[in-house]
Amino acid sequence: MVEIGWRGHRHLLSIDQFSRSDIEDVLGFSRKLRPFSGEGSELSILRGRILKPMFFEPSSRTIDRHTGAILTMGGKYNPPLIPEASSMEKGESEEDTVITAAQTSDILAIRHPERYAPHKFAKLIDNLKSNTARVINCGDGSNEHPTQTLLDFYTIAEELGTLDGLTWLIVGDLEYGRTVHSLVKGIQKFSGNKVIGFPVDELRLPQEYRPNGYHEFNFDDLANVASEIPRGARVVLYATRVQVERIARKRYPDYDNLDEIKKKEIQNGIYKEFKYQITFKLLDALPEKTRLSHPLPRGNEIGNDVFNSHSPKVVPIGQMRYGLPVTMAYLALFSGLEEMLHEPERYVTSQPIALQTV
Repeated sequence: MVEIGWRGHRHLLSIDQFSRSDIEDVLGFSRKLRPFSGEGSELSILRGRILKPMFFEPSSRTIDRHTGAILTMGGKYNPPLIPEASSMEKGESEEDTVITAAQTSDILAIRHPERYAPHKFAKLIDNLKSNTARVINCGDGSNEHPTQTLLDFYTIAEELGTLDGLTWLIVGDLEYGRTVHSLVKGIQKFSGNKVIGFPVDELRLPQEYRPNGYHEFNFDDLANVASEIPRGARVVLYATRVQVERIARKRYPDYDNLDEIKKKEIQNGIYKEFKYQITFKLLDALPEKTRLSHPLPRGNEIGNDVFNSHSPKVVPIGQMRYGLPVTMAYLALFSGLEEMLHEPERYVTSQPIALQTV
């Protein structure tokens, strides 16, 4: 049986499995697919494929971009897993729930609060007889979020024209932020980049993720560091929220068993401990070729005035839109359909609608 996957990998589990050229190819195919990611577009590339979102943690953007991508590529999706409305409420194990989904779906997009859980489920599926389902890691606890890094890279490559020679200022929760962990791993695959961390309080980047040449300052030092960056530099200011739920689980072992009112009370208390915010004053102090990026959701680290502005330096909203063609690309690639992505126009079943801008 031919192993379905891409370049020796059946599942998309970590940014580690991508070489520089692999990432560049994903971004290249994303550019080819972008004209077909607008309203009214549909391709037939993933016709007959079924996606199953299996989110053991809450999600909005990641579920929507996966379901939107599979539909735009001509496939279908089974309803997203809601643990409380599944047989898990009857005592079925997570492992059996995943095995069951693998019998009726081709792609399992999995998010889980436990580190390496998608890796565990992928091995479980690999041991099943005559099963070709593959796993997409959409976030495993505080470890990684590799698909977010692919869309982060696409965003910055489109906005700044390169992934080489950048100054990355990474701000916020660097200890528990899985998007940061995949990001710093990916940055090392490119050339001439500087990575500087600005953790809020003690939420520092764990040693296992630190790249060579990494420097770390307190968040309060960000303005001073920003003033010393050459005006011609290309800068990415990557902000992240405080992962209050992971901090809460560490402090309160029974956190997941508490009622929602008590959970919210705990979360609000943690938010008050870790306060920081990106302001226009800070953005103005950074070079013209700076882009403020955020994987979302946001807390108070980007105020509404900045988040909703039309400044070319502020890209989180556009970043979400960039995620659709990127997701379309890797879903097709890990379905073994790379050849079809060279000429996606051959598989158009519905033309995009030209939208008026105001």
